[in-house]
Amino acid sequence: MLLDMGDGFTLREARATDQGGLSAIALQTGDRGGDATAREDDPELFGVIYALPYQVIEPGFSFVLDHPQHGLCGYALAAPATNRFYTIMEEVWYKPLRLKLRDPGEDRTLWQGSDWARYAIHHPQYHFSRELYAFPARLQLQLLPQARGCGLGEKCLHFLMGQLAVAKVGGVHVQIDAASLCRQAFFEHLGFLQVVGDNLPQDITFMARELG
Repeated sequence: MLLDMGDGFTLREARATDQGGLSAIALQTGDRGGDATAREDDPELFGVIYALPYQVIEPGFSFVLDHPQHGLCGYALAAPATNRFYTIMEEVWYKPLRLKLRDPGEDRTLWQGSDWARYAIHHPQYHFSRELYAFPARLQLQLLPQARGCGLGEKCLHFLMGQLAVAKVGGVHVQIDAASLCRQAFFEHLGFLQVVGDNLPQDITFMARELG
């Protein structure tokens, strides 16, 4: 599948050979949309947590934005059934990784570099409480600076939601850093509303919308 997005950009299914590019995008957008490279000692872990599991577990809902000059410069990823995705992610993805990565422990004052990621892999938080049941799919959308400001994010998201709707998924949600007001505004523009509830963490903003 190859979708012309205009100005030389194309959206296509992500392949296993794209995993390096997926990890690079996750890292270069990991600091609230900015480049997190300087603060990490293991630059691969952003992708290991936020991008690669989608391509491995749900390849039919994993897409990359490509350009002949810029290369891979964005991704739109989804898991149509969050509970299933989390179960597979725990058994197939995180358990083998824990054998290779040390657990830095709970004391965050001792963390350095990518210890936050190593801790997250050893102690993942799977957020899918009853407030989100009506929105079973979850998604990740990230664009590098060269792909921003020309409507590509909206086009990618609409396409991905269309694929989920064809698969009879009734709704989708996204997790956003509570401090990322611009990102929240972007999703509001696309019809997402904030989901609140006693079972959801307060440092993360959950936004969702129905699919039809």
